[in-house]
Amino acid sequence: MYAFVMRPESLPKSYQDFIQKTGPVAEPVYKAVRECCRGGPMDLVSLSAYLSNKKGFSSMNLMEYPSIIPCSVIHPDRESCLVHNGTAASETFRKTFPLYFSLTFVPFVVLRLQKFLESPAWTSWRAVLGAVRSTSFLSAFVGLFQAVVCLHRKVASKDHKLVYWIAGAIAALSVLIEKKGRRAELALYVLPRAVDSLWYISVNRHFLPHIKNAEHNVTGMAGCAFLSVHGGYHVLPGKRTRHYGSISEGTHPEVSCKQNKQSQSVLQFKHILLLSTDSGTH
Repeated sequence: MYAFVMRPESLPKSYQDFIQKTGPVAEPVYKAVRECCRGGPMDLVSLSAYLSNKKGFSSMNLMEYPSIIPCSVIHPDRESCLVHNGTAASETFRKTFPLYFSLTFVPFVVLRLQKFLESPAWTSWRAVLGAVRSTSFLSAFVGLFQAVVCLHRKVASKDHKLVYWIAGAIAALSVLIEKKGRRAELALYVLPRAVDSLWYISVNRHFLPHIKNAEHNVTGMAGCAFLSVHGGYHVLPGKRTRHYGSISEGTHPEVSCKQNKQSQSVLQFKHILLLSTDSGTH
């Protein structure tokens, strides 16, 4: 989230669009926040054009060099920060539930076709519960992030870019809503983008030398390291056992069903990680 707010050019365009459409804050406001944190002049023309149709715009006194972008600009439609944060969470749920339901229901049917044919109602119900849980995680993330940003404006008179890193870190606690197996999947989804962004920012600020396609190699190594730690070892009750899922040797007979599902999930996301790195190099 820090990269999205402060250095959006370091993220893939599709990832930027997804966060922008999911969140409740308009792009001109994010631009104003960046300019404010960097101490530069604010683009009053684009911000005024966005706010012109919003309630209470005439009473706003916009400055070219503000010390902080107030809540009245971040959520001009609602005066209450509490109402804004609650609405942001509920709107995120409404917009993303169909997507999460399709991502949950289709694997239930395709990968467990026999069980679906035996009890379609129960399988559909489990898919709905899984979609609700995943959507609740994302909704809580958006609500928490916005709450931290608003809280900062209640207690401080000057903005700072680290606020958005802290807000993202606190909002990330919402991942505890998800199942343990899904947390690894989410980490594998976010990790390539985080590494790419960190590398881009480091090179841009001359902390690291510019090496062609180096970010993709670093992304691959980071993903492999994560998979090795998460997917290569499992601790069984009463003993410490090492196994490699179903890569080449099959699954250890003593590994529980829950651990089998976790290993299968990790293997599926290995392919996603490889595809993401391959697409970046071409």
